Amino acid sequence: MDAETTDVRDSSRGLLVWLVVIASVVGGLIGIGVIAWLLLQNDLVVALFLVPFALLYGFGVYTGVRLFQDVSVRHLRLARRFWLVQVPTFSVPWFSYYFGAGGLLLLQWLPPANFNFLWFIGSKFNVDLRFGGNEPLPCMIGINVVALVIWKALGRRLEAIQNEG
Repeated sequence: MDAETTDVRDSSRGLLVWLVVIASVVGGLIGIGVIAWLLLQNDLVVALFLVPFALLYGFGVYTGVRLFQDVSVRHLRLARRFWLVQVPTFSVPWFSYYFGAGGLLLLQWLPPANFNFLWFIGSKFNVDLRFGGNEPLPCMIGINVVALVIWKALGRRLEAIQNEG
């Protein structure tokens, strides 16, 4: 192994990497499976909204496998990108979004003073577009705490590897 690589078994933070690998790969495969099932039941218009999420879940599987193979700076950066996409959740009157693989713990603020809490083990995503006569969505902003913690922990691991070399 080169200077940028750390074997998971030799790492004091190996458990973190294993958990991220499992959440990325298993969560990604569950997401792809659910989307494949939805694609068989819906029309082309719905498929256009599902394909980007299938690609995101596929990216999660890829980053998890690469991180399993080699805990390097490059693979940690890829994994961080995958988890960063899962951090935000938001809603405006015409659009809403959240995405999670492996698990979600969403904390959401609905102005002026309402809070929402959602947790889920597995993979879950939502995109909602409202046009025409549909009732507008409430405004909301939030974070996926699980994804934020993983993103931050991967950043610390990345920093530790960079400081070693």
